[in-house]
Amino acid sequence: MVVQPEVIGYINKGSLKDRHVWLTPTLTPFCTTPVVVIPEGCVVVSKQKLEKLLGDLGRRRTVTDIFVFGSNLAGRHGRGAARDALKKHGAMYGKGIGRQGSSYAIPTKNYDLKPLPLWAIGAHIENFIKYAEAHQQYAFHITRIGCGLAGYNWEKDIRPLFPAVMPANCFFLEYREAV
Repeated sequence: MVVQPEVIGYINKGSLKDRHVWLTPTLTPFCTTPVVVIPEGCVVVSKQKLEKLLGDLGRRRTVTDIFVFGSNLAGRHGRGAARDALKKHGAMYGKGIGRQGSSYAIPTKNYDLKPLPLWAIGAHIENFIKYAEAHQQYAFHITRIGCGLAGYNWEKDIRPLFPAVMPANCFFLEYREAV
């Protein structure tokens, strides 16, 4: 569904407070009017309705901040940063790779919830870096992926998989699970 830019957000019909995303209107090559695309299964809400549903959280979010978290390929975002991504940043249950709302999932575990080998995590990190470089309008806040349930060490195992010089729009985040 395509809507006009005065509509600034959407919510998942099944879970009003858990899945929401601020949207940035964009121009397409075929249309000079800014539009946003609403995912299937969601309903459009006005700024006032979204703020009423989300309270202060809705007013503090920015359209350019993307929460980058470690996930599993099954998209079961049940604990840690993945759970926060699901609850607060628009991650979708069942989707374990890529951009979802105001979050980005980098898989560190397989479909059976076993840790992926480091070479596979490295390939997913490379895809993320390409995405971040192609989307300079966003600021990507990267949690210490793979260091919770996947069991890897940040300094020894995961950090070396990222480029030594990160894109200017990527920032490592000292993540602490919300209380």
